[in-house]
Amino acid sequence: MIASGASVLRIEGGTHNVHAPPFDFSERTFLPMVSRTGPRFLIALGRYGFYSAGGGYFEMMIEPCARLQRLDVLERGKITARRARALVVNLPASMAERELTVIKERMGWSDEQLHAELSDNAFSRGYCRHDRDRK
Repeated sequence: MIASGASVLRIEGGTHNVHAPPFDFSERTFLPMVSRTGPRFLIALGRYGFYSAGGGYFEMMIEPCARLQRLDVLERGKITARRARALVVNLPASMAERELTVIKERMGWSDEQLHAELSDNAFSRGYCRHDRDRK
């Protein structure tokens, strides 16, 4: 993040598993916060990797900064949106629909807040549900 030039990384393995933050968290939450200290990140998922088969990867470019800036996060921000996304890979769409039905019933959320994503971009089968409170 403070190197003399840009860095390009390819990270391989599990991108979505229960023992680590999923790719989506890094892309949408962690890296935007770290960017507030100075460096810029471009990140792209190449293939999903689910436990235990793995086989996923993402690529990231880091544009460094001369000096990292301090970041103080002392208060929670205002909730601007609530959405849930159910991702299923190489599995029936009905699995995503069941997951979202549970969220709708328990949280009282509308259909507009619920999104199913289907993919075949992985070596293995898998699913991952993400509840997000912010944009």
